[in-house]
Amino acid sequence: MPLSTLNAMRRAGSTLGRGITGLFELIRALFMLVVILAIGAFMLQNWRSWQLPDTFFLQMDLRQPLIESGRAVGLFDLAVPQRNLAIEDVVAALHDAAADPRVAGLTVVVGDRAQPLAIVQELEGALKELRAAGKRVVVWADSFGEMSPGTQAYAAAVPFGEVWLQPNGMVATTGLIAEELFFGDLLSRLGVDVEVGLRGDFKTAMNRLLEQGFTSAHRRATESVLHDLDDQIADLVERHRALPRGRFRAVVESAPLLDREALEAGLVDRLGYLDEFHALAGEERMVALAHYTESRRRARAREARGSDAPVVGYVRISGPIGRGPQQGFDLASRSSRIPAERIAAAIVRAVEVDRVDALVVRIASPGGSPVASETIRRALEVAREAGVPVVVSMGSVAASAGYWLAMDADRIYALPATITGSIGVLGGRLAVDGALARIGVHAQSVKTAPDADMWSLYQPLGPSAAAKRDRILDDLYDRFVADVARGRGLDAATVEAAAQGRIWTGRQAFDLGLVDALGGHREAIATAARLAGASAGEHRLLEVSLGSGWRLAVGSTIGSLVETIGAGLTIDGGTDPWRMPAFRIDG
Repeated sequence: MPLSTLNAMRRAGSTLGRGITGLFELIRALFMLVVILAIGAFMLQNWRSWQLPDTFFLQMDLRQPLIESGRAVGLFDLAVPQRNLAIEDVVAALHDAAADPRVAGLTVVVGDRAQPLAIVQELEGALKELRAAGKRVVVWADSFGEMSPGTQAYAAAVPFGEVWLQPNGMVATTGLIAEELFFGDLLSRLGVDVEVGLRGDFKTAMNRLLEQGFTSAHRRATESVLHDLDDQIADLVERHRALPRGRFRAVVESAPLLDREALEAGLVDRLGYLDEFHALAGEERMVALAHYTESRRRARAREARGSDAPVVGYVRISGPIGRGPQQGFDLASRSSRIPAERIAAAIVRAVEVDRVDALVVRIASPGGSPVASETIRRALEVAREAGVPVVVSMGSVAASAGYWLAMDADRIYALPATITGSIGVLGGRLAVDGALARIGVHAQSVKTAPDADMWSLYQPLGPSAAAKRDRILDDLYDRFVADVARGRGLDAATVEAAAQGRIWTGRQAFDLGLVDALGGHREAIATAARLAGASAGEHRLLEVSLGSGWRLAVGSTIGSLVETIGAGLTIDGGTDPWRMPAFRIDG
């Protein structure tokens, strides 16, 4: 073939290739344009939805959990308000609604997935203020339990005031129960040794693997907390339903109550269907609380611009506490693990860069790594040394390493139903060599030191290794007790009596001197502002972020999904040295 012909074919092929490439580039550009326009239209639609009508009813769905980890900085947060709301944002929005003339009332739907009692107590003050402002507050449930526990679900509805129940629903306020499955006998039969050291008779997180039933200490601690929570529910009902404690006790003993019986007993105000409930708003528009919350949050941010009022930094520590800078997922607690290094760095940045005048630390953690906890505690100590007061607000749980973080604070607030304490340590491992041998699997090792295998799952724990483990646990426990005594201004004997790994409710912890006052995050913020020299109500709130950028956005989005999905899992327990005892209540 002539060279000229080959060159012509080459040029034609090159032209065709460039044409095809250009076509694909055009298609990609058009696709990106469509995506950008779609996102813009979606954001515009949401922005318009935040433009609130002249008068409206707020609508809240408590069948979704209120979370204590705050708003995620997720990929979709610019366009969509969070479906699972942070408790702090809800409380702030309800207080704003009380003074907002556009808000005619609040309608709430609840279900069997009950909010923790401490979260209900956090909402109580805002709901009282809302009703005092003349707003109608009504709650509806199809049933409080259906051949299932309903005590906690009913307790979550009570503070809202007017309670509706769907016909054929029931009120199964049959009381609270704490149940445990004990696997000690099974593991022994399988040849699995649980080689764990405990410091504190009440440090019972591993009892389910060690024992065949409740030990005396385990039962005493569980009964004490359970009965106190039960008393708090009775107090709640008496305050909001004008139902004397004795009458409510009789109701509990006769429960579950059918719809008509619940109405006659004064537990509910009306029997009605969901469509009738929604008709309460009449001609008024319904606005989702998520939209109102986001609208008010943005308004507060605008109002704070240019203000020279003292700045209160707000730090959230929610979930089990882990070492390092990366967030992970903890199956034992079904929630995201706290990256201690990033929390500590954020605290230091808030003090040195943002120049906050005070810090409020919201703790909702069952415990975790002692090393990680010390990393965060040191950052808070540095803040106090710099003259920044630190006030702690405890959420539904702040125990073990979660309490360790709080002990040096200038002031500690707990809700009456907070689970706290668990001042004790445990540590160890399983040894599965016996179980493996039963199925013909044998582990052997080569080591360079006598106790190099002390962390191995496949070798029994020798006397020397056990002594080393016990020395570590003794030192951790002694430090824990001594530091609590120093931080809380108590003598060692008083702390030792409250320690031993025992959990307490916030109300019990207040009586023991482990916390300074009963209250929620609003009381903690007000105290921090006062310690910073602010006049009443004159302060700016700065949410202390763990960082920024697309990695945080992706991580937070995944973390939010994991937290929501993980709420449905049923794996409990854990082996972190400072993890509180697993404690699950039904009712």
